[in-house]
Amino acid sequence: MATSGTVSTTVFETRKVIEHAFRKMRMVPAQITSEYVEVAQDLLYLILSGLSSDGIKLWNIEKNILGLYRGEQSLLTPVGTIEVLDITLRTGTRQISDTLLASAGEALPTEAFDDALSSTYTQVAPLGWAGLQTDSDISPYTFGFFWRGLTGTWSFIWEVSTDGIAWSSVGPPNKTNQYIDLAVEFNQWIWIDAEGTPDAASFFRLRALDPVTVMSVGAIVIQTNPTEINLAQINRNDYANLPTKNNRGRPTQYWYDRQRVNPVVTLWPAPDDAHKWAQAVIYRQRQIQDVGTLTQELELPQRWYLAVVYELSKMLITEIKEADLNLLPVVSTEADVAMRKAWDGESDGSDASFVVMIRPYTA
Repeated sequence: MATSGTVSTTVFETRKVIEHAFRKMRMVPAQITSEYVEVAQDLLYLILSGLSSDGIKLWNIEKNILGLYRGEQSLLTPVGTIEVLDITLRTGTRQISDTLLASAGEALPTEAFDDALSSTYTQVAPLGWAGLQTDSDISPYTFGFFWRGLTGTWSFIWEVSTDGIAWSSVGPPNKTNQYIDLAVEFNQWIWIDAEGTPDAASFFRLRALDPVTVMSVGAIVIQTNPTEINLAQINRNDYANLPTKNNRGRPTQYWYDRQRVNPVVTLWPAPDDAHKWAQAVIYRQRQIQDVGTLTQELELPQRWYLAVVYELSKMLITEIKEADLNLLPVVSTEADVAMRKAWDGESDGSDASFVVMIRPYTA
């Protein structure tokens, strides 16, 4: 008997999750009203949100690169951040050159490659580009620009070339190479890492993609030789007891202030002028994406679907009046077993290590 020949191609829509949860309650389709479907969606949201309290979900760990700002201690983490797992301070070699490049009709980007973020290089037309040519081939790892234009949604792409004629894009790992619908704010850093280890090249440019994006930047940065140093986490008490909180220098530690919407990473010391080109590389655990529509998928690995179906059914039994409460013990047991199996399988396969930590009550 032939097999399907495919792996992980089955689409298990949110509609199917809800339908199977009702079936485990012995409810027929005629009993499932639109109101009950909305209740099921609400409970799914609560289930997915609650998973963050039980442990670290490996598929929801993200790497983010946040720019540092001279004298500013507070870094806002992206919306949905649950926990910051690691933070490193990255520094690198910023490339500068006497050979600057710009698209036809535009001035050379002198202001974008000087040492001052306050000087602004603004092009006169959309779809332009600006960059530089290095004296010898280099393999850059980090690309960034300091936006000085209007706050809004713009599109950009980073490109490299060996001859200045044929260009190829570079982009963040596991994402598209292009910045699409990139929300930027005035005086804000935007950083990405090259995908993999790019081939050495000598021409580099930042290019606007859509017909309304006009480049206006305080800096364009191409960095090589990245070095990352881990920052130590301290608790609120330790931060509060620091005798001087307005020191400037190389950040060495941070306090994670877990606010409701945007948790804040408070650096100490605050970055000085020498670290205005540096970045904070953050590995964070974030919330699972919103439930969305019935025709979309949940942001779950397939190994988790059965556990979520049972968990949803268990919660629905206590809210739906047509449900048979006699089924609750059976469904609850199955839900607990399925959920335990899902969590037991949430491992990256690496060797386990034990770190003895005595935490204060404020940690």
